[in-house]
This record gives sequence, structure tokens and C-alpha cells, in this order.
Amino acid sequence: MAGGCYGRDYDYLQKTEKATMQNLNDRLVSYLDKVHFLEAANATLERQIREYYEKKVPICQRDYSCYLKTIDCLQEKIPTE
Repeated sequence: MAGGCYGRDYDYLQKTEKATMQNLNDRLVSYLDKVHFLEAANATLERQIREYYEKKVPICQRDYSCYLKTIDCLQEKIPTE
């Protein structure tokens, strides 16, 4: 009769382990779904940032041409030995 009790304990442990593993699998699936969602959102943001910088036109571009004559003049004064 004692052998019968061990069988029920074994069945209970098997069911508990199976439920625990199913719970862990469900949590893993949920985690992976969240990771895939975040990867997709990140890719979208990276694309939007890249497009923004590609389309961005400088409002005002500085013109340094008025300094070129001064630079040339100063460079001529530098000894080249």
C-alpha cells in the first residue's frame, strides 16, 4: 500500500514541473514578443532620424570667402624655410 502513495506523489510532482515549465515558456514568449516590438520601434526611430538629417537643409550657411584674401596675405608673410 505504501507504493501507491509514491505513485501519486510522483504524478503530482510531474504535473507541478509541467505547469512550472509551461509558465516559464509563456513568460519567455511574452519577453521575446516585447523584444521584437522594441526592435521594430527602434528601427522605425532610427529610420526617422536618418530621414530627418537627410532632409534637413541648413538655414544659413556661412560664407567665409571674404576672409580668403586676408588668409592668402598672411600665408605669404609666413617664412617657408
